[in-house]
Amino acid sequence: MDDKLIEFTHLLRQNGLKVSVAENMDTFAALGLTGVGDRQILKDTLRATLVKRVVDIPVYDELFDLYFTGLGEILKAAGAATVNALEMSEEEFQRFLEQLEDALKNLGAELSDLARALLTNHTGQLEKLLREAAQGANLQDIQRSFQEGQFANAVAQRLGFGLLAHELAALKEALQHAGLSPQQVEQLSAYLDRRLQDLAHMIRSFVRAELEKQDPQLRDQQKMRSLADKSFYYLTEDEIRKMKEAVAKLAQRLKHVIAIRRKRAKRGRFDLQQTLRKNLQYGGVPFKIVLDTKKKEKPQVVILCDVSDSVRNVSRFMLQFVHSVQDL
Repeated sequence: MDDKLIEFTHLLRQNGLKVSVAENMDTFAALGLTGVGDRQILKDTLRATLVKRVVDIPVYDELFDLYFTGLGEILKAAGAATVNALEMSEEEFQRFLEQLEDALKNLGAELSDLARALLTNHTGQLEKLLREAAQGANLQDIQRSFQEGQFANAVAQRLGFGLLAHELAALKEALQHAGLSPQQVEQLSAYLDRRLQDLAHMIRSFVRAELEKQDPQLRDQQKMRSLADKSFYYLTEDEIRKMKEAVAKLAQRLKHVIAIRRKRAKRGRFDLQQTLRKNLQYGGVPFKIVLDTKKKEKPQVVILCDVSDSVRNVSRFMLQFVHSVQDL
């Protein structure tokens, strides 16, 4: 656990939080009193000892969820998706797993740890195997989104994904001769295929989550994409703050583009006709170059905004944008 806490504090530093060695020691001392069994108590304890500024709390909360519950949530979501795909209730799914276990015993099948954990939906064992594979593939070194495929393949190879695919294919073949009804064989075969797909999705999601830890810019981009699909009326105060930052960046980008155009316009563009006229006395040899310059015309903008509750945020962002670009 000590190693995980040290790694977590390193992650906080990477994302702009200032954590000293003394605060690390305070964390170990505090956890010695509170323990690590309760997730909420662990989260509150780490926040009390590692976070000094209120503005850093949202970043801390997000990183805590990514680091301590990210993979577990991925595995649970995959299991729930499988149950929904099979159109079963939780009780029916448990009976189905028991039926699968009986079929494996009758076949005398010796499964690998990965296959057994995957087929029995043992999330604890799956998480352990995935983390070991990630450590072997140096997943903590991922930095940029273009590395996702590379590291996903490395984790899959360390995990033994290829061998697992062959193992499940052999198991599907064996089920044909296990004395089961055609309907049972079809259902079990579909389950094996589904779980193999689930594992591939788990690996990709795990790599993506690790990348989000290391790349704050990527997390910000994903947040902005999610805000783009949300009605402004339902934005929270934190989301409004993020939208203001996005509007400011958009205005700054526009100002930068226009500034470049103005700089070019200030130099002027080559005027061929005027240059030829000016140099008729020289036989058309362009001794005097004429540049076409345009006078800057600043538009006068008047904005009428509806400030009722339903569109208040839209008006707020529009006014902020216009105010940001008014000095163009």
